[in-house]
Formats: sequence, structure tokens, C-alpha cells
Amino acid sequence: MKNYFVVMITVILFLMSCTPSDKTYLRTSNDFFNNFDLVEVSDDYNSVTYKGTHNNMVLKVKKFDNVQQDKVDEYISEKMFFIFSLYREVHSPYPGLLSNKVECSSEFTPIEIKNTPHSYYIIQATDRLTYGACSQDLIKYNSILQFQYCENDGLYFIELFLPLDVDLERYESIVKQTLCPIA
Repeated sequence: MKNYFVVMITVILFLMSCTPSDKTYLRTSNDFFNNFDLVEVSDDYNSVTYKGTHNNMVLKVKKFDNVQQDKVDEYISEKMFFIFSLYREVHSPYPGLLSNKVECSSEFTPIEIKNTPHSYYIIQATDRLTYGACSQDLIKYNSILQFQYCENDGLYFIELFLPLDVDLERYESIVKQTLCPIA
């Protein structure tokens, strides 16, 4: 019985120490993004990921600290190469009479929209906020993906996931606005 009380007191003290004030939030110069209350969800050796929701939308922001400005374009190219490779035609691992190749229809492939200083992308995503779905029944979101470099602060990888019934054009101009954090 004594052990039971010790365990209960330990659990209560632990729960009391887990208050919302322990969370790390990202505040930006973009008022729309601040509606999401971006909370830190992971912290790797060179990046921090924040995630928040607002009106059935999900915003994920990954901040990379040690990316030099002259390497930004190279990093973006590598990341987008990986995403575009999810939609490439590949030879079937089990070629048969009906199909020798597995491919994704062009209606599902990412769309690049030229912008200065970096292009942004419209990509369809699954309910788990992942890319690569090539079937309409798997797609639950349209996403706007953009990179922003903030002087003295690093590179930001921004993913805004919008329900399929939401007008993307309304949010494209908002995502193009700066995200750089407030000092």
C-alpha cells in the first residue's frame, strides 16, 4: 500500500510539471501563421519542427539552423528532388501481363509556381500529411510548400495543409509573405 502512494505522488508531481508553459512556441512576423500557435514537436541536431492547427488547416514549419545562404538553393533542390521522386515512373517489381511500370497520373504530381526568391509548390497530401498519393481516395489535403531564408536565422521549410474544399489561391499570397521570427 505504501508503494502505491509513492507511485501516485510521483505521477501527480510529474503531471503537475507538464504544464503548457513548458512548450516552445514559434512567433513570426506573419499574423496568419501566428493563428496556428506553432508548438515545437521535434528538435534534431540541426533543425526544429513546429506544428499547429487552425480552422481545419495544419501548418508545419521546420527551421534549419546551419544552412549557409549560398547553400540554400542546393538544399531546396535536393529536398524537392526527393519529393518529386515519389511521383516518378518506375519499373514494376513484379512485371506482369498488364503492367510493366508503375506511374502516377500527372493530375497528382506537384506543381511548381515560380516566385522570388524561391519557387513554391502545390502538392496533394494524405490524411497523415504525407506526399506521394496517386489515387484520389487517398488525398485529404492540398498543401502549399515553400522555403524561406531569414538572414541570421536560417532556412524555413513551410508546409500549409488545406482541406480539399478550401480555395488555394486565397492562401498562396499569405504563404508568400515573410515568416521570419520576431526578434
